[in-house]
Amino acid sequence: MKRRSVLQTLLVILALGLVAAPALAATTHTSKLTVDNKFVAANITTEVGDTVEFVWEGGFHNVVFDDGTSSGAPVATAGTTFARTFDTAGSFPYVCEVHLSVNMVGTVTVQAAGSGGGSGGGSGNLPLTGPEDSVLPVIGGLLLLGSIVWIIAGRRRQER
Repeated sequence: MKRRSVLQTLLVILALGLVAAPALAATTHTSKLTVDNKFVAANITTEVGDTVEFVWEGGFHNVVFDDGTSSGAPVATAGTTFARTFDTAGSFPYVCEVHLSVNMVGTVTVQAAGSGGGSGGGSGNLPLTGPEDSVLPVIGGLLLLGSIVWIIAGRRRQER
């Protein structure tokens, strides 16, 4: 009897964790480095803990932040990626060193968690990366419902 009760409790905790997990997950924003020497989604507002991923679509580029964080030497390989996760609030300007003269610049503005950050910076076709594309809440909800049914059925058997 006691083993069953512990198992039921663990199942409920797992289900609740799956339901809540997407809401707790960090968000990933994308900025594309284009063949016409632009960052598409150059100015991004996000929250502490979120990640910005830079994706090369074409051209010869790199990403260098004012604080020295860098993607490294410029590369011309489409599909190259560079990601940075922001652990502190603030303004983080960045450039493509090769194309600074044509104003290939941007800024990541990082707000404290829960402060309403998270705009994509003008690119309306960013990929879904948060709870809107996750099946975890559905799985968690089904596990939670199943756990409740299991607990009720167990209690009814005990009452007999």
